Amino acid sequence: MYRCVNLNRGAPLHAITRHLELYRNENPIISFIVSDHSPCTPQLKEIDSGDLEKAWGGISALQFGLPLIWTEAKKQGFDLVDISRLMSLETAKFAGLEKRKGQIAVGYDADLLIFDEKKHFEISNDMIKHRHKITPYVGREVLGVVKRTYVRGHLVFDDAYANNKQFINNPIGKPILKHELKT
Repeated sequence: MYRCVNLNRGAPLHAITRHLELYRNENPIISFIVSDHSPCTPQLKEIDSGDLEKAWGGISALQFGLPLIWTEAKKQGFDLVDISRLMSLETAKFAGLEKRKGQIAVGYDADLLIFDEKKHFEISNDMIKHRHKITPYVGREVLGVVKRTYVRGHLVFDDAYANNKQFINNPIGKPILKHELKT
């Protein structure tokens, strides 16, 4: 987890690169990739004090997760089929959702995205959609832009409207995993 209070060190990208190496083996140590979206207020990051012990351990990663992963994966010779398998199919298997998520097939949820794998962009504060604009990725050049996202066949994000803040406001989903609390 990324705790560094100096957000310009780029530790998460180094971690991505190291972890991708673990997928290359004939018997991979890690079988899927997920991202963590763990936002917090600037105060919880302890930027002013520099106190690493007190700093919140996560970052806002949802918006840039796929472009960051794709940028590092492509450098190491992975293709989009590899990344799709590691971020969709294998993740669905781990979560016990492989009968309805993780692949494009009849009877599966139509969770899809349109991804421009060749488009480059530099992450800047003005493009961040999160409430708290703290990210170690500002100034990073990344590869790949999510153009559209569909959840169960419904358009939930369209890059053409994102700058106008015309996102889908009404949730269309339901929880996919329900954990029973044990007392």
